[in-house]
Amino acid sequence: MRIGDQTTGLTLERVEAASRFCTWRCEATAVVAGWKCAAVHDKVTIDGFEEAFQQMLDFSILQIPRVEIALSEGGWMRIKRDFRGRIVVRYRLVRLDVGAAVEGEVVLEAERADVFCRDLIGLLSKRTGSPTHP
Repeated sequence: MRIGDQTTGLTLERVEAASRFCTWRCEATAVVAGWKCAAVHDKVTIDGFEEAFQQMLDFSILQIPRVEIALSEGGWMRIKRDFRGRIVVRYRLVRLDVGAAVEGEVVLEAERADVFCRDLIGLLSKRTGSPTHP
């Protein structure tokens, strides 16, 4: 799943689907004239992914206004809707062994909200591609 546009983006992919942990490959990018920054973390573990899965289900049906997903090494994803129905995704990816962190923000227009929620629920699901069972 990729969110964002040509200037800023976040790509999330489920890896190790057979594992009892939920692990993602994350790539954050930012591009402006004359400058490009990209960070990739191949093994981001989602702490408490069952709870994050349930929160995303509730968020998708407008039961809660925001979700915070704890990522390994002190990282996070904070997801909320603004008053216009847009979804704001803030994130922090961390690699403690090299002392590096990347933070960013992606804003999704309201018409992308349902697709984003469905795709993220699928990534949090124990069975890849099954957004209805944690």
